[in-house]
Amino acid sequence: MPGTSALAPFVGRPGLSIGIRSGLLFVNNSTLAIYETNAPVIANALNFVYLTLAPVVALAVNQAGFPNSNCLPIAAVLTNRSEVLDLVDYRPDWYLAASSGGGGGGGGASTVASVVLINQTASIGNTVLYAVPGGGAGMYRVSVDILVTTPGSGGTIQTNVSWNNGVTTSGLNSAPFSLAATGEQAALAGNFYSTGGQNITFSTTLSGAAGGPQYQISLRLEFLG
Repeated sequence: MPGTSALAPFVGRPGLSIGIRSGLLFVNNSTLAIYETNAPVIANALNFVYLTLAPVVALAVNQAGFPNSNCLPIAAVLTNRSEVLDLVDYRPDWYLAASSGGGGGGGGASTVASVVLINQTASIGNTVLYAVPGGGAGMYRVSVDILVTTPGSGGTIQTNVSWNNGVTTSGLNSAPFSLAATGEQAALAGNFYSTGGQNITFSTTLSGAAGGPQYQISLRLEFLG
């Protein structure tokens, strides 16, 4: 996303803060103007900067991670004792429109979560892939890839992606893939509807694994609108 687009985080004046550009935020069919501001961050920490969406829209910073609901992530900011060392833009651009011509979100698919886990040797329990914000209901597309990097002597692996569509929890399950041979599988690909304020999760299940197999799982989640 271009640095001039709405709510773009940037390292501004020296010290322990980052700048956030102005923009328009669409929440529950309402349009809110966010004005350019500075977000103070804590020294010697990884800071998570975001907007709360309920009960009021407000800038917030913590060191524990982005909340699972009512949150619009903006940036993860690494600091030392006196300055910002690194900044990662976490904005889901489908929420945003530029405050003045160009940039912003809307239109087309937008990646809202991307995860790559390497050197995995065991099942992965139910893990949050994306916390759908309160105003983020809509169609999503998920792609999951399994790569057996070190084959074992037996066993299989399956993966699952689950969500809540407002009526029930649903999911996609892959076929079981062998852990006894090096190889790559396009494990899952599908579209689904998720309501807002719910988690989209993933997991893996190893069955009968033997001989020390290792695998990599890669996931990408896109918002379609």
